[in-house]
Formats: sequence, C-alpha cells, structure tokens
Amino acid sequence: MKLWLNDVRNPKHYDDWEDAVWVTTPEEAIDYLDTGRVTHLSLDNDLGLDYGVDGPPRDGYSVAKWLEQRVADDDLFMPPDVLEAHTANSVARQKMLAAFRSIRLLVKQR
Repeated sequence: MKLWLNDVRNPKHYDDWEDAVWVTTPEEAIDYLDTGRVTHLSLDNDLGLDYGVDGPPRDGYSVAKWLEQRVADDDLFMPPDVLEAHTANSVARQKMLAAFRSIRLLVKQR
C-alpha cells in the first residue's frame, strides 16, 4: 500500500502516487504504518494542525520520528521500502531524510 500524508495536495496529481491512500493527520499515517502493510510512504511536514497546549508536534516529521523509533524498538517490524519527503519545508525535509537514513541503517544492522 502507498501512503501519502498531506493536508491539501492530492496524490492523484503526482506521478507514481495516484493510487496512494491519502491521509491528512500524523495519527492516521501512524495507524496505517502500524499495520506493517505500507510499502511506500511520502510525507508533507506542515499540515496546518493545532498542536494543543502541551501536545507533541502534529507534522510529517513526527511520523518519520515515530517510524524510526518503531524500527529501533521492534526487530520484526519492517518499514516501507520507499520513504520520501515531499514537503516544501527545507529544514523539515532534511530532518525527515536523516530519519529515513537512520531507518535504513537500523534495518541493515539487523
């Protein structure tokens, strides 16, 4: 399954993502990722979501961090084969790409 996280951009307008499941919140993305059935993941960062008073960030990077932690904690969990960041936020993109590199390294070290 392909998974696309974005608040406004429809995956149908992007090559290779036309058939992706479109989610708009980190919580939805994590629910899908937790099933282990996601093969392709593409993340936007700035989702226009309210963080709440003391809540954690609700952005694409939080999904990348969750995925990295899940791979580190569970040797049986396999992350998606394809990990992409389609965010225009250059700082968040670099952080996501670093998390993706870490995920690949963790899998390779198993």
